[in-house]
Amino acid sequence: MQRNDFYRGTNLIERITMGRRGTITIPAKMLKEFDLKLNSVLLAETTEQGIILIPAIESPIERYSESRIAEFAEEDKFCEYYPRSAMNSANLSKLLLVVTLLILGCTHPEDPSKSVSVTSDSRTADAPVEQKKESGSVHIVDQEKIPKKSDSFGLSKASITEDTLQLKVEYGGGCEKHTFVLYCHNKLKEVDTLEVSIIHNANNDPCEAIVREDVNFDLKPLKTVYLAANPDLGSGELTITFKGHKKSVTYSF
Repeated sequence: MQRNDFYRGTNLIERITMGRRGTITIPAKMLKEFDLKLNSVLLAETTEQGIILIPAIESPIERYSESRIAEFAEEDKFCEYYPRSAMNSANLSKLLLVVTLLILGCTHPEDPSKSVSVTSDSRTADAPVEQKKESGSVHIVDQEKIPKKSDSFGLSKASITEDTLQLKVEYGGGCEKHTFVLYCHNKLKEVDTLEVSIIHNANNDPCEAIVREDVNFDLKPLKTVYLAANPDLGSGELTITFKGHKKSVTYSF
């Protein structure tokens, strides 16, 4: 009896016959071995020996929902304040190293004498860091005396508690002291909306860590000047906006 299959090494080879329009029937043994079913996709490739068929691998394409797109947008907001130079492979490697050390430092071994502590020199830090709250000064001056230049920063949140303006800011640095000063004009008679300028001085900080900081401003001087400009009022309410930032707060006093 003639056999239609034979082996070359460990590879199974079978004789098949081409039908009309170039159709062929793949033997059941081969279908089972490669888990081929109806509508399975194959790639046909020409070689020096002839034509070979290769099972294709298909990857599903994700259609992004509105909520998924919103997640991407939120991530973009976070990345907006990262200096481009901080996103190279060297700095990313440093970031991974610092994260690893922080994870080790947060573990709690059974033996307290073997606990791990981690310290870092802020002058070489290239990873995101958190800093304590700082206080900024308030300057109420003539319009022309308000500085025009400021080092860049992100303003993620603004709120007021009693007479204290609280800002959450984000900037690139980590090696030098950064200062924030609030400027506004002194023409406050019958004013209900006041645009203020937050001037950021990075002091030529050469580092590229992402620093998040809470900066507080005492608004009592603003209240005093406002009430002096409006002596008939025993109280006031100002909508404060921030030049260059899409945030606003209401100051009632």
